[in-house]
Amino acid sequence: MVRRSNSPFDGDPFFNYFFGDQDLFGPRSRRSMSLGSGVIISADGYVITNNHVVGENVREITVALADKREIRGKVIGADPATDIALLKVEVRGLPVVQWADSSRLQVGEWVLAIGSPFQLSQTVTAGIVSA
Repeated sequence: MVRRSNSPFDGDPFFNYFFGDQDLFGPRSRRSMSLGSGVIISADGYVITNNHVVGENVREITVALADKREIRGKVIGADPATDIALLKVEVRGLPVVQWADSSRLQVGEWVLAIGSPFQLSQTVTAGIVSA
């Protein structure tokens, strides 16, 4: 995921120490990287990801697919309290996650987490349900 930022010094602790939050150079368009993973939840292009991946006040985002395509998407909604964001891409025929019935899950069963942390694409982590 790639998000837009207004300042080349956005979030820089050294700059903020001397100048605070003011942007001396005015608003600028700049490409800023934010890495994370998401899940395609519908064939008509809805993607769910974490709010911290999208960032604040972001309306457009670039979504990198497993087949190396990069497509533009729009942020439909985001909730910082639950750290979730909903995106929409204008691409049809994407592979969609198949949801399971979590009410049938039992303590002691194996589960998998799939994602792309730290620029490692398509990773899988295993765990056991404990509560």
